[in-house]
Amino acid sequence: FSLIAEAQNYYPPEFYEPRYLRLAFNKLSGTIPTEVGTVVLAELELQNNTLVGTIPTQIGDSSSSTLAELRLSNNQLIGNIPSELGFLHILRLNLNDNQLEGTIPTELFDTGTNPNQFFYEIYLNNNSLTGPIPSEIGNLQWTNELDFSHNFLSGEIPTQFGMIGDHTPYLIDLSNNDLDGTFPTELGRLKDIVEFYINNNNLGGSLPSEFGQFSQIP
Repeated sequence: FSLIAEAQNYYPPEFYEPRYLRLAFNKLSGTIPTEVGTVVLAELELQNNTLVGTIPTQIGDSSSSTLAELRLSNNQLIGNIPSELGFLHILRLNLNDNQLEGTIPTELFDTGTNPNQFFYEIYLNNNSLTGPIPSEIGNLQWTNELDFSHNFLSGEIPTQFGMIGDHTPYLIDLSNNDLDGTFPTELGRLKDIVEFYINNNNLGGSLPSEFGQFSQIP
């Protein structure tokens, strides 16, 4: 990583700003340097290493606005998910299998900061996230896979899940959390969903008739 900072002192930008930085499945250790936010990238893949520390807020800087894929899964990262990530146009966000805590930032789904926000996939599973699922999730224009499972999320399932764009997600996994309340009838709008998991929570009430509209679930 230090090579990026050093190159900035000796070479013009076109020589030290790679579009794709793929260092996944190695034995990298230490922290993610803040300088990564100064590099113009389309993809940053650091998954399956032994990286520690927090996710640098600098990743959300303007120079990273082209970042479409951020894969930091299967490391030992701690701290909160930076709200600054909401300023990016990320298509694939993989932060799963770390030790992240705190709440899910509403900025990830806030049309005020990112009016055309959508995720092809967003994986936050297998962390220690707490608090409610943001109701702003209904602002997503499009998503295919969403996995928040195996955390400590609480509160009710937002009815706004039924407002996710025109494309029905293939996968929604909210299992193994502390969610309570009843099964929102609005989820019946996701009639073409294929995989939907809410097992191992604290949901009550009756199963709504809208459940029968899930035509694609095997």
